[in-house]
Amino acid sequence: MTDPVTRLSIRISEKQILTYALTLTAGGAAFLILLFLASWDIGLLVSMLITEDFLLVSGSVTRFLSGTGIMLTYALFCILVFSGLSKWTKGSQRRANILKTVVMVPMVGVLAYAGTVFIRSLVYSEPLAQIEILTSLGGVWSLFIFVYLLPLITGKYDPSWRETYSTRVRRTLDRWGFKAWRGYQSYFRRDYGEVYSREFERYRVQLDSLRAILSGMILLPLAVIFLPFPPLAFVTFILWIRMFSLDRTGFSVIERAFLIIIALVVPILFSYMFLLVNLSGLLLYFDVAYGIGILVSIAALGIIIIRT
Repeated sequence: MTDPVTRLSIRISEKQILTYALTLTAGGAAFLILLFLASWDIGLLVSMLITEDFLLVSGSVTRFLSGTGIMLTYALFCILVFSGLSKWTKGSQRRANILKTVVMVPMVGVLAYAGTVFIRSLVYSEPLAQIEILTSLGGVWSLFIFVYLLPLITGKYDPSWRETYSTRVRRTLDRWGFKAWRGYQSYFRRDYGEVYSREFERYRVQLDSLRAILSGMILLPLAVIFLPFPPLAFVTFILWIRMFSLDRTGFSVIERAFLIIIALVVPILFSYMFLLVNLSGLLLYFDVAYGIGILVSIAALGIIIIRT
């Protein structure tokens, strides 16, 4: 038996054109009312949108996801190293251990960097330097490009956290198959480099999936923050509800188009806020969220290393 939210999500997926037509109509009417109350001053509505709540919620989540991006890049580096040197490590556990130790050195550096982020924000509360502002902006844009825009354009964006029975069965069979393959490669072929490469590839896929799920979850706080612009707020809320039925029906072309618009609006707003709004009071939250993202990624990677 499905819950009320899931049933509503299924109904939305079945009647998308009607749902979004009504949503945009209601949002447009609400926007006109707000505009009337603001004496038809669009600038006032925009200033209502650019609030500290928007910065705090969206900025912290975005920085958390950016933190996981560092370890995704590192995982890709490890995949390339182990794949390229698989012949060198084949048949030699000693060489494989040496290579694994060498590639762990950058992770220690990343861990130290996460520590400095916490110390700087919690102990010293240093203000954002101009280069850090530009770096943060680059991180926001790259995040929305690679987590939202490119997957949406290619039809690969899937933030669903629910699995069907058949998906769970396939995932279980895949896990058993990988364990059998890993045992064969390790004990018979002794191709340790290839095994490590596949382990890091699975880690990258899992972390990528986690980022996609989190990117879908933040649609709800984004909907609340977008309330001064009702059409966007209402559509964002409906898209969040749709996440509850993505295991049945994926996002349609119309829904992907709406998500692309949202994924463009948010970094544009962030660009305005990072460059023109004083963020010193929110630096603590941003850096802590960023450091947590790095540490969570390292913890997940540590599990992979222990298994290998």
